[in-house]
Formats: sequence, C-alpha cells, structure tokens
Amino acid sequence: MAYDLEDGERAVKLGAYRQAFEIFMMLCANSEDPAYYKLSEMALAKQLKEDEIDEVVRLMEKEYDNHNWQATYNLGILYWRAPYSIHNLEKAVEMFNKACRMEVPQAFVALAKIYMGDGKHLPLATSSNIMNLLHEGFKLGSMEAAYLIAKQHLDGKHAKKDDDEAYRYLFISGRLGNLEAKKQAMIMQGLHPEGYFRGIQKEAIDQLDELESKMIVFK
Repeated sequence: MAYDLEDGERAVKLGAYRQAFEIFMMLCANSEDPAYYKLSEMALAKQLKEDEIDEVVRLMEKEYDNHNWQATYNLGILYWRAPYSIHNLEKAVEMFNKACRMEVPQAFVALAKIYMGDGKHLPLATSSNIMNLLHEGFKLGSMEAAYLIAKQHLDGKHAKKDDDEAYRYLFISGRLGNLEAKKQAMIMQGLHPEGYFRGIQKEAIDQLDELESKMIVFK
C-alpha cells in the first residue's frame, strides 16, 4: 500500500506516532521533501522516541551530504529546538550557515533568531550581522524576516530606532498576510499626521514588485 503525507498527518492526529514516523521516514527515503518538515514537527512536539530521533538525524545527515536543502535546514531545526539529547547550538549554527549558502530564506531568519537569543554570546551575534541576515532572508522571500526587521527598528535593539523603516516593513509584512503587522502599521498611522506614510507605502509596494519580478515567492 502506498502512503502519502495525509496518511502520516492522520496518524499523528490519532496519536499513532510510530506509524506516522514510519510513513514520514518512508516518504523522505522516496524524496518527498515536505516529510522532513513533518518529522521536525513531531520532534518539536516530543512525539518521537530517542532512538527514532537518532534515525531521523542519520537520514538527514545522509541527505545533507547529497546537498538536500530541506534535510539541511530541518537538521538545523532539530539541533536547535528539539527537546532531546541531540540539542547542539553549534551544530545548529553550522547547518543553518550551510542552508544559507543554499539560499534557504528561513535559514537566514533562524540564524538571526539564534544570535538574538540562545546564541547571543557567539562571536557573530552582532547587531550588524543580525540585520544583514534578516535583510538577506527577506530578499529571498521570508515573510517573517520583514516582520522581524520592523521590530528591530521599533525597539532600537539591533537597528537604529526609525519609525519610517519600521512602518515600511510592517506594511510589507501586513501586505504579505501578517495580521499582527497590519494591526501595528495601522496603530503607527494613527500616531502620525494623515498621509505621513503615503510615500513609504508606495516605496514598499515598488520594493515588493521588484522582488516578485525576480520570481521571489514569499512564504
């Protein structure tokens, strides 16, 4: 019998975690890319046993050697956030750096978040590097990066406090579907004279149009 992602998802909902694990592992072996993400989801929810996590890591390491970006990125997620003995921040940084070289937008955001949090003691956890990572992630299609750029300009922690730049990226993030960003942009509009951000809105739309003309897909 052939299984698909829906079969694995159904097994997770029923609490049949071993069955779900076997389905997703089989799909990964057959190059079904979304299954790597599903295995990561199960790991973060602690729905896998330690020996199963070891199998997942071995599979992803093998696929990383084959330059599989999904495996590389998700291996970074496991090393960073999975609540198991494999937790290793240095390895997570290594995997995300390699995924960045494969131009995986989410990897740039993940690295920035590590440097803003658990890895703030690391040598590359500088404000300039964090902002560069977020901007690179945004230019490659990360919606989350746009929101995080806005937040840095709002609180002034890793970027110069700047209402115009904060609004620009809140507007972009909201236009891409982030409801919280849209709400914060509206609040900022109410705190300034009517029409204050009109020029920035136009620039932001042009910015998005330019990226999308280069076949950038935001997600």
